[in-house]
Amino acid sequence: TPDQAVAWFWRQSKRGLKRPVVYANASTMPQVVAALKGQGIPRSAVRLWVAHYTYVAHIESGYDACQFTDRAYGHNLDQSLLCATFFD
Repeated sequence: TPDQAVAWFWRQSKRGLKRPVVYANASTMPQVVAALKGQGIPRSAVRLWVAHYTYVAHIESGYDACQFTDRAYGHNLDQSLLCATFFD
């Protein structure tokens, strides 16, 4: 849930992780972003990986990665596209 994402972020930050990744589907992600922002977590402190099955490789504006299919290579296989700086 969005509230769980906030608590998870703080736990990861306390462990020393920089820019932890938060993953959610496209319909939930706006609530996750709002919850993070509402708790004073800046966008620059977190990577956002959204699941949005368009079956076309893309990265949604405002996100760092997008899982765009669950049918990669004709199999029941997820596939995502990540921005070039995802692992920085």
